[in-house]
Amino acid sequence: RMSGNSVFEVLIDTGENRGIINPDFLQAIDKSIVDISSWDTDAFSISKAISITDIIKETNRALHDNEELYYSIPDDRELITQELFLVELDKQEDLLSFIDESYQLARITIILPWVDSIHYTPLLNKLQLYLEENLGGFSKTISITGISAVLGGTFSAMIYSTAESYAIAGVLITVMMILLVGNLKLGLLSMIPSVTPIFMIMALLQIIGEPLDLFTMIIGSIAIGLTVDDNVHFIHGFKREYLKTGSPEKAIRETLLSTGRAMLVTTVVLSCGFLVYSQADLKNLIGFGVLTALCISIALVATFLLAPSLMMVAYKDQTK
Repeated sequence: RMSGNSVFEVLIDTGENRGIINPDFLQAIDKSIVDISSWDTDAFSISKAISITDIIKETNRALHDNEELYYSIPDDRELITQELFLVELDKQEDLLSFIDESYQLARITIILPWVDSIHYTPLLNKLQLYLEENLGGFSKTISITGISAVLGGTFSAMIYSTAESYAIAGVLITVMMILLVGNLKLGLLSMIPSVTPIFMIMALLQIIGEPLDLFTMIIGSIAIGLTVDDNVHFIHGFKREYLKTGSPEKAIRETLLSTGRAMLVTTVVLSCGFLVYSQADLKNLIGFGVLTALCISIALVATFLLAPSLMMVAYKDQTK
């Protein structure tokens, strides 16, 4: 019934007292609203746009025996002034919800259904550019505000910045792993068990249709730290045992029996800790806890299965 739950507020400052009472300006707003309301793409659609022009058109029609022909913005400035005066006498609060008392600021409310945060920035940029082109000649400033515009822009920026931080973290961690093991090939191979849980959780989110939000994006930052920690311990233990025995098979066996036990206990404790969120009332917190616990468990399995196999591939020449 309300046509959506996302609302943008456009504030147009004419820069002069009673600057709104300009037929050309009001007609330009009315045309802009018609054009904006027709925007419909695969990413978003505009459900409704309302402004002071709707009040003026309704008043103008009412003063002409409700004839639909007069549902328009009059060309006469004095007539517009009289119509706004009548509205102000009857329902001033309705009028002041779209303009200020000095008739200098005008407000356009744009309503649309929920939009994925990644689409807010392109939509806001398109809207700002369109308004500047069509209303810039009548106004001093045009600002797009409202809770949806602020949060949408914030979440969109957060998604892009999170992707950048993951990429930077991946490169830096890879370099540090290479320095830690002292071998380029072994360092690169050690990253496979580290990123496998993250890709598996992302695939699971796609399969179950769960969107990336503030909580699910945090899982990756937690997971990459825990998976790298497991692999560092395993590789360090493997290298220590390999120097003692000279056999990759024996080194893997001893590492799993010593370091592997500690990793198992740590994983169980951490998973149980995050599973506490499953008792929360918020769906986002439940999903965050369950998925993080699952990611930690997958990280352990990846370390137990992939890391030994990769070590055997890396040291296959020594096994001959």
